[in-house]
Amino acid sequence: MKADVVILGAVPLVTAYMLWSSSSLTGHYASPVASSTSPAVPRSIIQAIVEKIQSGSPWLQPINTVFINPMADSKGTTNYNARFMFLDTRGFFGEQYDVTATVAPDGTVNLLKNTHTSSPSADGPFERFTSDKYQPYSDVRDNLSLQLKQVTKQFSELPGTTKVLA
Repeated sequence: MKADVVILGAVPLVTAYMLWSSSSLTGHYASPVASSTSPAVPRSIIQAIVEKIQSGSPWLQPINTVFINPMADSKGTTNYNARFMFLDTRGFFGEQYDVTATVAPDGTVNLLKNTHTSSPSADGPFERFTSDKYQPYSDVRDNLSLQLKQVTKQFSELPGTTKVLA
């Protein structure tokens, strides 16, 4: 008897403690580490790379820059490894591009690598938007009436169902 009372008393106390401790915690998330070796990439460089990609595919609209990392090669030039998300306005689906590029001081961009890491097939689940197609209401009503007549006829032809429909 006393064990039951102790258990019944302990359950609400443990539950209350868990609720209190979880609500009193503040979010302790890892903050991004600011690296002194890789400064932020200027917007003008990101824009120049995006414009270079769009020059070959003008139907692409930029959605997001996932990442862009500057890396110096052995010759001292800076290469930018980046991942961009674009909206393909011809088929209304997203495309992801992994790019390695160099940007000259005059703004000239040279794409060293331009890979489509996700290129959906237009034959698959990605289809263009098409407007809805409707049938006239009279056609729908007539079709349903015909189906109801057929079902009623088939039901009346079953043995022992003549009294049900009468």
